[in-house]
Amino acid sequence: MRRNRIKDVLESLSTNGPLGTAHRVLMHLHEPAKAIPGAAAAVTAMARGVFSLQQFLDASFDRRYGTDTSGVIAVKDLKIEKGSLALGNWYEPAGEKTFRQLIRESPIDPRDFVLVDYGSGKGRVLIMAAELGSSG
Repeated sequence: MRRNRIKDVLESLSTNGPLGTAHRVLMHLHEPAKAIPGAAAAVTAMARGVFSLQQFLDASFDRRYGTDTSGVIAVKDLKIEKGSLALGNWYEPAGEKTFRQLIRESPIDPRDFVLVDYGSGKGRVLIMAAELGSSG
């Protein structure tokens, strides 16, 4: 059982990075922490801190490029026609590390393909693809 947990954490580190993994671990600890006075509040505070740090680091992309692609925007706060609101999704930018890892592990050379970013949101993936030489 313990080996499976360690394997899960290692896989999460590879997929989500250290901050994403820390946030997920803290979220899993929240329910058991309720049994200890004050522990749930401490876990919540740590999770918020990790989330805030992730947002700060995510915003480094925007600071570097002078863009506004960071942050999570709820569906209700997006400019979607009321009739289409039920079909909408929240906005959340693609992470640089995840994007670069996907491309690096892909068997293709991005310079040989055209990227189609369906639902491109604020265009972060398009900027990252352009850096790699993909036309879009």
